[in-house]
Amino acid sequence: MKTLKFIGIALLIVLMCVAISSCSKSDDDNNGGGSSSVSIEGTWYMKSQIGYVYFPDGTIEPHNSTKEDEEDRTFPDYADDRIWELTKNGEDFTCKTTWKGRKPFTSTWIKTSTNEYKCTEGSSINKIVIKTLTNKQMVLEWHDNFYKKAQTRTIYNDGRIYMVVYTFLRK
Repeated sequence: MKTLKFIGIALLIVLMCVAISSCSKSDDDNNGGGSSSVSIEGTWYMKSQIGYVYFPDGTIEPHNSTKEDEEDRTFPDYADDRIWELTKNGEDFTCKTTWKGRKPFTSTWIKTSTNEYKCTEGSSINKIVIKTLTNKQMVLEWHDNFYKKAQTRTIYNDGRIYMVVYTFLRK
């Protein structure tokens, strides 16, 4: 009888250890890409922007623009220089963008796949690919005016597409 009692207590201790370890917070941040449990909804503070040019042959080159709104930049953590506020609208999102010294503007992000959106902004239609998404960080590839260029190739004779990698932080 003592042996059965000892085995029962040992099993109870093992079960309690397993239950406690399953409550860990190890899956709070997803460091390897998009996660269905993490939403892009919320306020995001731009940390950096780096521009590239994609050519039809698959080569990529740095953009090196001299225009202020397109040049490669890094911002202090949580600076109010560039803030994007994303609000869920069904499967899609509305993005209110505030840049220091400019009038705020709004765009619509239409979901096209798990981690891709089509962004309507003024007369351009951009492709957004979410490369990394955690509770605290989001990295996007923003393919500028992608759909117009991809369909007509009339803007640039060589078929190039401008792309910017944006990194954002969220408090």
